[in-house]
Parts: sequence; structure tokens; C-alpha cells
Amino acid sequence: MARSRKSNLSSTKLRIVYIQRHALSTEEDKCRYMGLYMVDGSPVEWFANIKRNTPTLLQDFTLFVADFRTKFSDPNIESTAM
Repeated sequence: MARSRKSNLSSTKLRIVYIQRHALSTEEDKCRYMGLYMVDGSPVEWFANIKRNTPTLLQDFTLFVADFRTKFSDPNIESTAM
């Protein structure tokens, strides 16, 4: 999957979590809900690794998203957008 597509998926997932913000009452709820949208390839492997090796990351949605962006965002978004 191209990096720009991953970035778009990331943005979509964050909007979905925002819309569900009242139903998702804990940081872990938000992280696990976002994880539901990771169904193939590197994102699902990344999420499985988080659950297995660093589950404390699921307790802080801001750090979870930052880690996700570090792994999957486009490092050269300005060039990609052109």
C-alpha cells in the first residue's frame, strides 16, 4: 500500500474515533477501536505487536496515534501532494 494511501487511512480512522468519542470512554477503547480497522498487511502486524509487546501504549491514545503516524505517515508529504 502506498504511503499516501496509508496516510489517508490514518486520517479516516482518526475521524471515526472522533465521531465515536462519547462511546469510547477510555484511552484503551479508542486504541482498540482504531485497531479494528487494521485488517491486513503492516498495520495489522504493527497493532498485534503493540498488543503483544507494549500493551501500555494502548493506555494513551495520543502516544498510540503518534507511534502509528511515525510508522505509517508519508515522510515527504509535500512532494507526494504535488
